[in-house]
Amino acid sequence: MPWLLQISFVFLLHLSIGITLSNGQRCYDTGNFTTNSVYGKNRDLILSNLASNVSTNGGFYTATIGQDTDEVYALALCRGDSSSETCFSCVNTTIHDLITKCPNQKEAISWAAGPRCTVRYADRSFIGLLETDPSDAGYNVNNITTNLTQFDQTWESLMDRVVTKASMGSFKLKFATEEVNLTFFQKIYALMQCTPDLSRSNCDSCLRQSVSYFETCCHGKQGGYVLRPSCIFPGICIPFMNQLKLHLHLRLLHYHPEFLLHR
Repeated sequence: MPWLLQISFVFLLHLSIGITLSNGQRCYDTGNFTTNSVYGKNRDLILSNLASNVSTNGGFYTATIGQDTDEVYALALCRGDSSSETCFSCVNTTIHDLITKCPNQKEAISWAAGPRCTVRYADRSFIGLLETDPSDAGYNVNNITTNLTQFDQTWESLMDRVVTKASMGSFKLKFATEEVNLTFFQKIYALMQCTPDLSRSNCDSCLRQSVSYFETCCHGKQGGYVLRPSCIFPGICIPFMNQLKLHLHLRLLHYHPEFLLHR
């Protein structure tokens, strides 16, 4: 490994020490099913095929199985910059984790750490609906060291542009990223994504609610995230000098999401 890559990786790894983030699950309290019930078998069956289906369908997939009270709806969404292999691995791991954490709940959702993917299922149809609860949020423990007034102006303009870009996506992908220079030494990187079954207006609403919440919970922090059933928003301020280090940081965050503090 070249010396510059070694130094960059060691420096980034040092930043992540002492900060933890686990996968976020929500087991809804809207009803339970019994072991070996028809609903339980349908849930296990629909989830067993979800990873292969989403990874071969561009990173977003919905499905239904069963009838009446035994009907199960499922959805998987991979981050827009994921490869099919990464998508499959993330969804597959997240499904196993979700089944372990929510063994008999009729509705549940899980955001894989990063967040690299989202998996949810329910006994009701949620496809195409704007849903902002439940939510999960966290932040980087480091504070912004530049002038906050300058940061806020740059940040607000960036957020508006990325929300607009993401919400104007297609029925297959509503995803956008952008980075801007804050100072010579700092960049702000933003990533936003909606489930592509949302309308443009609902995607816009979901992301703007997330940005607003982020400004309330995490103002002054170098980075963080807000996760909702219908959209994800990790916003990160990167205090590095060049594109190589930015790329290395994002790769590290992808494989070591403990860089962020769970709120």
